[in-house]
Amino acid sequence: MPRRPSAAATVPLFGLDAFRAAVKSAEMLSAAAVTIGFRTTSMAAAWGGWQPHDTAENTRMVTEKMAAAGEWAGAASKAMMGMQAEAMRLWTVDSWTGGLDAWTRLATLGVSGYGGMLAPYHKRTTANMRRLGRKA
Repeated sequence: MPRRPSAAATVPLFGLDAFRAAVKSAEMLSAAAVTIGFRTTSMAAAWGGWQPHDTAENTRMVTEKMAAAGEWAGAASKAMMGMQAEAMRLWTVDSWTGGLDAWTRLATLGVSGYGGMLAPYHKRTTANMRRLGRKA
């Protein structure tokens, strides 16, 4: 059975993973706000008759969300299975240090799982912001 890293070894990684997840969340939310602004401005201009309707962009908006949701579901199930396996290990620990290691590993898996679930949406929102910014 492979040896797991101790709690002392995973705590710095947990902090770094949590910081990365927070930064990616903020970046994704900012990019989503800018993308929504670009798209609604384009739709309003099309409704007002100042530019033609961009049906390709409207179709892309929906299909990208569906694809990202599928990738998110895959990442979420992978993260949940890893956390479930670690939670089951909590039942077999024989000392308080083993329990601390398991709880620390569980928290680390949770944060890295969140980062994995965030990745498809982050990738698409930042790419859309860059692409729509060039068009504007």
